[in-house]
Amino acid sequence: MLFFHAGIKTRCGVYIQLVYITVSVVQITYFDPFQQYLSNRKQAILFITQKHKTMNTAKNILSQNCPRCRKGKLFVAKTYDLKNFNKMHDQCSVCAQRFELEPSFYFGAMYISYAQQVALFAIITVVISTLFPEADIIWYIISIAGFSLILFPFTFRLSRSIWIHLFVKYNAALRPDLQQSS
Repeated sequence: MLFFHAGIKTRCGVYIQLVYITVSVVQITYFDPFQQYLSNRKQAILFITQKHKTMNTAKNILSQNCPRCRKGKLFVAKTYDLKNFNKMHDQCSVCAQRFELEPSFYFGAMYISYAQQVALFAIITVVISTLFPEADIIWYIISIAGFSLILFPFTFRLSRSIWIHLFVKYNAALRPDLQQSS
């Protein structure tokens, strides 16, 4: 399973990378079948580098930066500026990456947003049923509706950020700050 990611280059590499790191860490920690593999220094460095790239990608998705240069901002205004929370730049101010790759590109982000809302629903349901086992159904409805409304700008922007990161690959050569320091 450790070799799975190395030979596959897909458009959704971020998702495969996350699965790859999680499965690999679990297998190394508990089952230890790849101790001989990790004893090779060059391959161990490659493994750590892949993990570092995955963490940087997750951080970049949460900070809602350009997926290509990781420097420019995806959105025009702050998250809870309710008049402009959904407005995006046409392209990155650093690397000129277009953010709408094709017409109606972000329709696919609705599926990610739906998954986020289902997760929110599940978490709230578990918390209420654990803390207040005798709670009426109205408390579930009010809590879920309230949290969904409060978190809507955040989940909207996060789903768009995840969606574009699935299709645009990071390119370190486009970072002017990295080129000057090396």
